[in-house]
Amino acid sequence: MKPTRDVFLAQRHRRFGRSNPERFRLELWDWILREGIWPYRLRKEFDAGPEPDGEPEWSIGDMGFTRTELPDGRIIRVGGEHEDFYDPDFCIYNHVIVEAPGEVPAIFGYPRDVFPPTDFHSATLVDGRIFIVGCLGYLDERRPGTTPVFSLDTETYRITPVPTSGTPPGWIFKHSATLDPGRNAIDVSGGNLFEIRDDQPLVRRSLDDFRLHLDDGRWERLTERSDWVEVRIAPEHWDLESSRRFRRAERDSYLLPRSTPHIIVRRVGEPSPDDVDEDLLSRCFEIDGITIRTRSEHSCSIGVLIEGPLQGPLFRQLIDDLRSGLEAIIDGPSCKVTHLAPPRGGPRGSGA
Repeated sequence: MKPTRDVFLAQRHRRFGRSNPERFRLELWDWILREGIWPYRLRKEFDAGPEPDGEPEWSIGDMGFTRTELPDGRIIRVGGEHEDFYDPDFCIYNHVIVEAPGEVPAIFGYPRDVFPPTDFHSATLVDGRIFIVGCLGYLDERRPGTTPVFSLDTETYRITPVPTSGTPPGWIFKHSATLDPGRNAIDVSGGNLFEIRDDQPLVRRSLDDFRLHLDDGRWERLTERSDWVEVRIAPEHWDLESSRRFRRAERDSYLLPRSTPHIIVRRVGEPSPDDVDEDLLSRCFEIDGITIRTRSEHSCSIGVLIEGPLQGPLFRQLIDDLRSGLEAIIDGPSCKVTHLAPPRGGPRGSGA
């Protein structure tokens, strides 16, 4: 049954738990969960508008959450966000939702200082505990160079921070995590890192692999890919029309070099370059035996990852080739190259 408008007004907003955990027994939230309703439709259902200065509406969170299935059939969903940061409905959640066979789903909340709003993390089940590693989170809550780790007890649903030492990945998100039962460890790879460089926020790929030893909370760095290079090619400024041209363009026209000799390759687990996937927008190819990955990014930009020591002249030719291709696509502002993860000794191919 649909809740009344009075119930909507009293329970519409996101709230944090007062204990670790607090089970929320809210009629509106249960209805939202049951009906799969997002904030915009929720307000339409009750003929209400957003409150500019109030807490955002509560929702299940449709992006950046994790879903862990337990051996007994329970499904535990952790965190997530709704919409992007510029949207009035943007919100990152710190709730845990438990679905058990034959039972009404349970929603648990936590004090913000116990478990902060968490999204784009990983969740690994180990002996009755879910280890929550990494997070994107709100901008003012990110701590570059550190990696948040929490443990969720699957019986009590209590969340506790996990003290760590060693060399962590950094402020990592959108990564993968794999349990190594023989070592009682979690291996973390891929994803992105949030950093501060020259007093400015920066997001780049996480290039190395790491291991979290659960016996003592020690981070171990597994790789040292110091000869890999990551750059971003982006307009110095962009307008709406340039953005439209970028979105309409055939992805091969800016993700593959036009004049630099290359070989298109396919790796296990990756789509073929001939696959049509509008959400992927990436390419993988080789130049001089070195694997190159390009991907479409926000604001009319291209991310380029070079997985090895590509020689200086070839590096400059590739980057100039991709930059001129992007400039031709957007038919407007000139583009600049930012070195996100240069090898030791500075950016390769200066002047690119």
